[in-house]
Amino acid sequence: MTTLSASPAAIAAAGGRPARAPNTMTIVLPAKPPALHKGVLRATAKGLKATVVLDPAPLSGLTVPAGTKQVEFEISVAGRTVRGAFNAKSLRRCVAAIAEHGAENVAIVAQGSATSSTRPGSAGSSRDRGR
Repeated sequence: MTTLSASPAAIAAAGGRPARAPNTMTIVLPAKPPALHKGVLRATAKGLKATVVLDPAPLSGLTVPAGTKQVEFEISVAGRTVRGAFNAKSLRRCVAAIAEHGAENVAIVAQGSATSSTRPGSAGSSRDRGR
């Protein structure tokens, strides 16, 4: 069992704050709470992150040429297409895992993000994190 300890200064600084109940989360709201527009909360974000589970069968037997750093992709979900690029090394690892274990025994999970500089329909600097 790990025991955590804090410096006397940290303990003294925490002494003036109320204790939190276990398994609770503190949410700090802005000074002016956001307003609902026709019953819909509108918010802004710095970027958009997505996680998609891909069908491994189409990747089975894929050849990624040596020296390639990225492989561009298009992923279609519910009539929408997202474009981006996979890291070639990660894609080779996915293909190797499919070859070793079979497509029916592998889950390929792609994660990526889009920022304000990303053009619509693009996943920006998406990288494959599935292994």
